[in-house]
Amino acid sequence: MADNIDVFKKVIFSIPPMKTVIAAVILSGCLYGVIVNFFLSSVSPLELSVRYIIETILMVFVIPTLIAGEIYHLSFEEYPRKWSYFIALFSECILFIYGMILSAAGPTGIASSWNIFWLAVITVFLISMIVLISTLGYENIKRITIVSLAHPLMIIATYHIFLGREQDITYVTYVEKLGVFFLAGITILLAFLLAEYLISTNVNVSAIKLFSGMMHKKQEILDLGYLVKPDVQTLLLKNKNGESTIAIPWIHPGPLEGFGGGRASTDIINHLNNNSEGFFLHVPSTHKSDPANPGDIKKIIGAFEEPETTDYASKMLKKDYGKLVFYGRKWGNQKIVYMEAEEYGDYEIPVFTEILDLNKVVIIDLHNHERNKEPKEQLIYGTVEAEHFRNCLKDFLDELEKCELHDYRAGFATEVAGTPKFALVEEVDGQRILVFGTEGNGISSEMMDVALEYENYFDDIIMFTTDTHSSIHSMIADRHVDPKSLENVIESARQNVSKASAGFMNKKAEPMKLLKDDYLGLAYSINILARLIPLTLFLLYIALILWIL
Repeated sequence: MADNIDVFKKVIFSIPPMKTVIAAVILSGCLYGVIVNFFLSSVSPLELSVRYIIETILMVFVIPTLIAGEIYHLSFEEYPRKWSYFIALFSECILFIYGMILSAAGPTGIASSWNIFWLAVITVFLISMIVLISTLGYENIKRITIVSLAHPLMIIATYHIFLGREQDITYVTYVEKLGVFFLAGITILLAFLLAEYLISTNVNVSAIKLFSGMMHKKQEILDLGYLVKPDVQTLLLKNKNGESTIAIPWIHPGPLEGFGGGRASTDIINHLNNNSEGFFLHVPSTHKSDPANPGDIKKIIGAFEEPETTDYASKMLKKDYGKLVFYGRKWGNQKIVYMEAEEYGDYEIPVFTEILDLNKVVIIDLHNHERNKEPKEQLIYGTVEAEHFRNCLKDFLDELEKCELHDYRAGFATEVAGTPKFALVEEVDGQRILVFGTEGNGISSEMMDVALEYENYFDDIIMFTTDTHSSIHSMIADRHVDPKSLENVIESARQNVSKASAGFMNKKAEPMKLLKDDYLGLAYSINILARLIPLTLFLLYIALILWIL
């Protein structure tokens, strides 16, 4: 899925706050008005004057843009106002670009100038229509078409008031040209229907519903997958100050946003911290293990149990197998293993579950690659590489089995506000270990900086993330976690260290659909949408330019 997320990073972004967007509309409108008038006066008999500049700023750029932004929002209550104004802001920029093209036509290009004007307003119409359909779906197609006409019609009205009447352009001429809007709208709709057809050849998912769900962060059910009873391991940590429940379900938090299990880790963390304390750890898995129904996370929660614990543990064992590193600790006759692999981002579950007794071994994928640089390789079951991983794991477990047990001391802390964070400080026979991590997809520079601050206090530091896919916006955000709040969680865990005990157990969840091989069809479809559809729209627009000009 990393390949597809890389594509979406280029087209999905955080829209600035409302005040910023409005300020941008006004300031850019002023700048556009001055520049357009300056160039028009330099290539035509039109004189550069304050009156023309003010009229252009207000009647071409600022007022139509602000009105259009408000109309988009009022027409669709669920549509955020800053999104609406941002669409209008982009259209304002398009008008400026065409204004510059118009000025380049010069005084001798009257016919071409007329065509350029119509191409400009049709472009504004198409931009509004494409964005609104993509983010709202087909249900509102009639209203979307009408609302998309608002901005271009205001520009046409402005043109007629200031220029059209002097040129004796009749209303019939405008009506004839508006027919092009209708044909352009039909063409765009056909392009979207093409996308729906292409994606339906792979999976039963609506392309528009998929994109709209990501933008609105809706939790949607994917009508895909196969019934499975996933394993759910529950780890319990106790000390004299309290206890913490760590959920370790054998699912993958995905595929995207609110679709399927995209919020799995987030929902589980919120549940565990509702009346008590807890966190989520990520098992080695792939998107084939994504839940299809976000509501099925309740089945995962229903499988949580309270295991028996032991107050004896081994020291943390670390062993390096080249580009694969294992950390592990034994609690009584149970073992926890943390895995760090340089070349792989995801792992097919049977690689590990086939050789492990999940009542005796927990294995955690630390998922601690650098944020936004997740390895694209997946460890595939049955390959030579998978067999190498299994052999290394077996060797490590044999070494861990030989470790002696000592009194176990530990402190732990969780903070859910902002980016959820967890820290575990363990002391065994003089060895001090820090395990800390956050909700996220890859470790950030802030996490690495915090680890450097504590490297002299601990014998080893293990960092992890949950591989969440609850929001593309948070996954690609420049700022991941507040370092101060992360330090506070670690300090709370340090202060909380006392004689402790730990243990885990495994239970099957109720039957739920995991994507399995249907995920491949979904991934292929997203690749089609992200690559072929923009190309199709581009070619359609080139055809429109040739037709009009």
